[in-house]
Amino acid sequence: MADTKKKVSRSGTKASAAHVERPLGVNRTLGADPVVGDAQLRPGFSFTPELDRLFAVGFPHLALLTTEEVADEELGATAFGVFAKGRFDVEWPEKLARPLARLLPVQGGKAFVPGTEVLSDEGRAIFADQSDITEAEAQHLVGSMLGTYIPYRYLEKTAYLLEALMGSRATAIVANAIASLPQEKLVANEPEICKLVDRLPLMLLRAPVATRDDVLAMLERAFKTHAASPHVAKPSHLRPIDSLDVLLHGEEGRRRRFPNGVNVGYLPFVPVTLEEGLAAHRAVQKPPSTWSLAPDVRRVFVSGVESLDFENEWIAAYTKVDSRSPQIMLETYGLVNDVRTVDLMVRLSAKRPLVKAVLAWATLHAGLAKPELERIAAGGSDRAAAAKELLTKL
Repeated sequence: MADTKKKVSRSGTKASAAHVERPLGVNRTLGADPVVGDAQLRPGFSFTPELDRLFAVGFPHLALLTTEEVADEELGATAFGVFAKGRFDVEWPEKLARPLARLLPVQGGKAFVPGTEVLSDEGRAIFADQSDITEAEAQHLVGSMLGTYIPYRYLEKTAYLLEALMGSRATAIVANAIASLPQEKLVANEPEICKLVDRLPLMLLRAPVATRDDVLAMLERAFKTHAASPHVAKPSHLRPIDSLDVLLHGEEGRRRRFPNGVNVGYLPFVPVTLEEGLAAHRAVQKPPSTWSLAPDVRRVFVSGVESLDFENEWIAAYTKVDSRSPQIMLETYGLVNDVRTVDLMVRLSAKRPLVKAVLAWATLHAGLAKPELERIAAGGSDRAAAAKELLTKL
């Protein structure tokens, strides 16, 4: 995909462009050559063939590199935002990608003047280094992360950035680091590492079939070396060995790890049928006694567009977890080509800062949006007035 070029705002959001089916950026695993995820392609799920392919290979669980510009005076605050607030979920300015891939494993290290968002001399030197990350360096970065405690989001972002920069070589490096872990880590309650293993199936979607097969063979050898025979999962724990069991052994491993069925929160990472994904959505209590879910459009891809009927109802609960949730839903769920997305946009238009972006989405997709807006406006739901308002502005 071609890049877009624009200046990155301090907030890191791009609401004015989020609704546009523009090229989102580059991931070096995705060229013209086939990858595993191409077999999951669903033409028409999104609005362009490029977006359809992104969903097939795991969107939004990947990094896409853009040529967005970051002013030198903004580098410190922008980088600090990645550590403190998790900025840049999918699209990453390539100028930041290499330095951050080197910094995330050491949680910032000495990159900042203590107590500030200002880059230290060492930090400025790291950001000035735009040299390619070698395989040996990537092995060291990933190995150092898994050898000590590091917050999961740093693990995930590092893995995705290395993958975007290096291609599927990085996927093999991450898998090898996991396979090389000592038994005590693989069978222990290690939530951070376990979550990284859960993401491996998505990374393998972006790998050639031969790479996927080599990785699975390597992980199978590690599993047989360290797992008990027969393997008994501990569903109450987050153990890397149980995540490997699901990855390697399909439905059999899934039953061991999820004896009561796959929880809706795991749908992006555990292979299920469309029917099973929808059933997991139906199983969510309303209102839930506890809510820790964040919006994730991957659930819609694996469960089918019918799941939007549930996801659309969860905006308020999502927002309690992350105030950015309505913006995230606009930028990602808004890429689903279905009339239920129109209903979502009407709901999001109640968030006044998003009205202009929702209107821009409806204008771009008028053929889809207008008939559904007319239907909602003519009905008796609490969204009729909001639909009428959007129609008057179209």
